[in-house]
Amino acid sequence: MFASLLHDHVWLVILVGYTSLKTLSSSLCYNQMDIIEMLMHLCNSVEKKYVKKCKRMVFEYGPLVLANAEQFLEAQDLCTTLHACKLDAISAQPSSNEITKGLSES
Repeated sequence: MFASLLHDHVWLVILVGYTSLKTLSSSLCYNQMDIIEMLMHLCNSVEKKYVKKCKRMVFEYGPLVLANAEQFLEAQDLCTTLHACKLDAISAQPSSNEITKGLSES
């Protein structure tokens, strides 16, 4: 159970970092290597004993995550995916797809 929670925490750092960096990269010129490098620095925010594991995960899975995360995050609401929202909050808020659709119809 603890290993699963650690794994989820490390992926949360990576996903939050990725979405933040993806926003930055849309307005600035960051390539995939720049984003991987920044995610490696984000690993320093986890507990010291897990920093190496976080960096290993970024190095091993980062390119795959970068290749697929944008499509995945468009298809899934991040809050729901991470199981971080209360059920009533999920049903009360529109998904990112609904927001995007609403903006494109305007």
